[in-house]
Amino acid sequence: MAKRRMLSQEIIYDEDFNKLSIEAQNLFIRMLTISDDYGIIPANEYTLRSLTNPMNKIASNIMKYVAEIVNAKLGIVFVYEERKYFMFKRESFDRFNSYVISKRTKSEYLRLDKKIMESEKFLEILRNSSEDVSTSIISIKYKVESIEIKEGDTENNHDLQKWIVENCPNVAKLEKQLTTKECENLLSEFNWTVVTEVLLNMDNHKPLLKKYKDVNRTLRNWIKIREERNGKRSSKNYVDPKEAAEELASAYHKD
Repeated sequence: MAKRRMLSQEIIYDEDFNKLSIEAQNLFIRMLTISDDYGIIPANEYTLRSLTNPMNKIASNIMKYVAEIVNAKLGIVFVYEERKYFMFKRESFDRFNSYVISKRTKSEYLRLDKKIMESEKFLEILRNSSEDVSTSIISIKYKVESIEIKEGDTENNHDLQKWIVENCPNVAKLEKQLTTKECENLLSEFNWTVVTEVLLNMDNHKPLLKKYKDVNRTLRNWIKIREERNGKRSSKNYVDPKEAAEELASAYHKD
């Protein structure tokens, strides 16, 4: 959520904004400064009064001025997870806050990420209802998360994914895990023994978690180094995993 706002001068020429009373305009500006990057703020009377810190005249009738802003079609009020929120009209908010919209990643107040906040279905739900929209939004969230899982598929459905979890606890902690597609590609290019031996070497490399993030990329680089050193032979004899890890890591950092 932006700590500093750069408001566009368009706001002072906006017809709907200028139809508001001076008090409603004052509250509108205050609400803009404390909204999250999607123009959402808590709309419970006590919380809104605390966040906006308005003058006494506005504070005593704060919900009246919120209603005036809503009636001017500059925002909507909705309920999510038993809490009331106000959301600025998306088109107006984006125009007035052009500096922040390119950097936003989620709604701080709703704790929903960019893909959900910017989905047309989310906006449609809010446009058509001022009631509790929790169930509808949760449904969108589930669908978005399901799509992400299907595309990335890092849910340990592949045998190699399961093997890593069971045998390589450090590799399993890296930020970017193998997808099902990456597992299939690896095993179409290299045999199971080579892949699992190098994974064990990686797991025994002490600085692994500090120096690496991507399992697929690191694994492929280490396999490449191993092949160059071994003449592309599949190792069948026992090699101490710690010694092999140190040797491969040393070679990797020299290249």
